[in-house]
Amino acid sequence: MSFGFQTLGFMSGGVPPLEYINASGGTVTTDGDYKVHTFTSPGTFAVTSIGETAVPSTFRDKISYTVIAGGGGSGGRHGAGAGGGGAGGFRANNNDAGGDFSPESPLAAPVSTFTVSASPGSYPISVGSGGARVDGYNDGNPGGASSGFSITSAGGGGGGYNNGPVGTNGKSGGSGGGGGRGGSAGSPGTGNSPSTSPPQGQNGGGSGGSPGTLAGSGGGAGGAGQSAWPAQPGPGTPHGISGSDVTYCRGGNPGQPTGNLGHGGGWASSELGDPGNDGVVIVRYRVSGTP
Repeated sequence: MSFGFQTLGFMSGGVPPLEYINASGGTVTTDGDYKVHTFTSPGTFAVTSIGETAVPSTFRDKISYTVIAGGGGSGGRHGAGAGGGGAGGFRANNNDAGGDFSPESPLAAPVSTFTVSASPGSYPISVGSGGARVDGYNDGNPGGASSGFSITSAGGGGGGYNNGPVGTNGKSGGSGGGGGRGGSAGSPGTGNSPSTSPPQGQNGGGSGGSPGTLAGSGGGAGGAGQSAWPAQPGPGTPHGISGSDVTYCRGGNPGQPTGNLGHGGGWASSELGDPGNDGVVIVRYRVSGTP
């Protein structure tokens, strides 16, 4: 005679899965035992519940995040004479809640500085756009700031332009814009403005004043822009929070268009400057498995 033990689940040896954070918002993907929310436009990270008490504290109410601002646009006019735009600011945490994704950026802040408890509630997310394209004799436009979880990353600084006798200065921002090239050199824009620790970005490069040199390149999250020929852009930083190895926040390089999130604009084609690239906010946390 059967008493329906298997039907009812008694003595089956099964263990109910643990309940972790439950949240919505942005574009949601999974990476193994982890969920990733990617915001490429403003939105809300809405937490409906946190993990049950059986979940270790590392995963119960903590998240990992990356907040990347929009890159600055290049200066206008005369192609390689226009300074590259600075990358958008890069801010992230190295919280174990995101798991062992690879690589972890060396620029991320310590957990003790940037730990977030995702208690039930709504967290507004703002995503900065890249600096808009400019036409003619104009400095590049700054990128827009991105924010989330009381963290703000500053937009990248616009690049200077070539107005013939004088190259204008790069502008300050998350990373600084490169100076424009003219009969005299434009100075580099200041990065990590406003100041954060660790730095959210680096200075741009100054330009050379002679016709045989380029304008300065934009600063990036991983290093300053350059003034030498060829003016390599300030490097970005690789980060695996999305589940893939992606390099973010490279500076703009005069004479070369750019791509990807948070990069500064680089190429000024005749009269038109190159726009900066948009920012992004990414959230990652554990949703399944048995720690």
